[in-house]
Amino acid sequence: MQSYRDLGVQLFKDYVRAFHIVDPWIISSYLATSDEVSTYTRLTQGAECDSSVVVVDTVRAWRYLHVVAALNWWKRVVDRHAWGDKDTWVLAAVALMAGGGKGEHTSEHASTAGSAVGWLGHTATDPPTAVWGHVQFRRNQNGIGARNQNGSDELLYLNWQPHYAAGFIAFEGGGRAGEDIQCCVRLEDHWAGPHDEERVRPSTDAAAYATDLDRTFGDVRIALRALGAELHKPHWWGQVRYRRCIIYIFVLALGCSLLVWSVAQALLLAHRARDVKSWSRDSI
Repeated sequence: MQSYRDLGVQLFKDYVRAFHIVDPWIISSYLATSDEVSTYTRLTQGAECDSSVVVVDTVRAWRYLHVVAALNWWKRVVDRHAWGDKDTWVLAAVALMAGGGKGEHTSEHASTAGSAVGWLGHTATDPPTAVWGHVQFRRNQNGIGARNQNGSDELLYLNWQPHYAAGFIAFEGGGRAGEDIQCCVRLEDHWAGPHDEERVRPSTDAAAYATDLDRTFGDVRIALRALGAELHKPHWWGQVRYRRCIIYIFVLALGCSLLVWSVAQALLLAHRARDVKSWSRDSI
């Protein structure tokens, strides 16, 4: 891939737009200057970094790895203003290019060049439901794409997430495990990512990656059966969105209760004050 061939490090894009999670303050006020914030988006091609797969030549990228490790120790900041060691892969490259904010600019040390990212769609619904999990593709240097037998960009890596994909992939019974799963919606076609409420149809022809998906999910089904594993759909409490809703409702209910209690206490005090004034007048 282009970045690995040129730099010895190949990063891959997350399916969220740059600075959706990462706070640009880390770059402008610590690693470099405000002028270098755009370096981040250039290295990631407008996205953020996916840490589920990184390819590194440890000999060629020895200095770069030291900077990544150093930033991982700075947990108080990177955990608060980014997603920790997930994002230090790109932040280290930015820091090296900017010379640590000293203006000693160097060449690139890592980037996502040569890659593309997308996500699966569950086509049993109309429009299809986004199935969370990164699908990484390889492109050649001129951007046309490394082609598979169907003439599409080569599917390299599938990181489907069972805790989000529960119920979409049929690992029990017969038939195709991913019968209603289609690849893919590309980030470059829908920059809002799979987190967006708007559901979009995959831009790639369904047949382009059907064989790859059948092979991947079929292998998982065979492995699960060989292990004698029983599949259970995760409890609804395991869904992040439901937990967040419950927390928000609880906080709202607690706030409303405190408000009602405060108003009731204020009215009670006002009532008592009137009674005291009335008693005072009657006593006089």
